[in-house]
Amino acid sequence: MRVMLAECAGIAGAAFHTVIASLPDVDLACDVKNPAEVLQGAEAVQPDLVLLSHALMRSEFLKVVREIRTRLPYTKVITTSTCNDSRMALRAIEAGASGYLLEDRAFEELGKAFRVVLSGWTYLSPGIAGLEKE
Repeated sequence: MRVMLAECAGIAGAAFHTVIASLPDVDLACDVKNPAEVLQGAEAVQPDLVLLSHALMRSEFLKVVREIRTRLPYTKVITTSTCNDSRMALRAIEAGASGYLLEDRAFEELGKAFRVVLSGWTYLSPGIAGLEKE
């Protein structure tokens, strides 16, 4: 599985990079930290999956999800966010994302989310789906 990471620089981005590198059968094909490079990078490497940070894209977040899915229809997109808001998750899914991960749990859930999404299903962090017990 070829993955493109589009995550902010810093601790979170480094942690995602480390987790992705540790997953079996996963090749980190591209790692971008600049919003302007996300679409270019995706088109250049044509990954199976893009892990896209809401924080990196901010107001362009949903537009970029739509653009990736339009330009690369076979590429899946999993979004990451600190926003535990079911409305935001729904908007991301409606825009074409195949998954919505809460960043505080993403490291534990990343491998499972990749497998679920690449199997053709939608993945929501249990916290956003209302399934996680406090």
